[in-house]
Amino acid sequence: MRDGWIDVATQEDYSSEVAKVDVPVAVIAGDADKVAPLDVVKAHILPAFRNPETHFLKNKGHLLPIEAPRELVEILGKFAARAFA
Repeated sequence: MRDGWIDVATQEDYSSEVAKVDVPVAVIAGDADKVAPLDVVKAHILPAFRNPETHFLKNKGHLLPIEAPRELVEILGKFAARAFA
């Protein structure tokens, strides 16, 4: 089931819609993520946004709210304070 979802999801092309995003963006990823590995994030997600703020969390996987809740809240809090001040 999981592999089927990934096959379908990776065929979607939202690049034209994402290019219209005109708000601050933070991309937060775990460097041990096996669902969306860093090479995929760097090659396909980061280039889609204009100047995204990036954070790569060491030894964390795909479920950052569970694996690194404090780090995530700290990153998002600081991002929101800067982006929406």
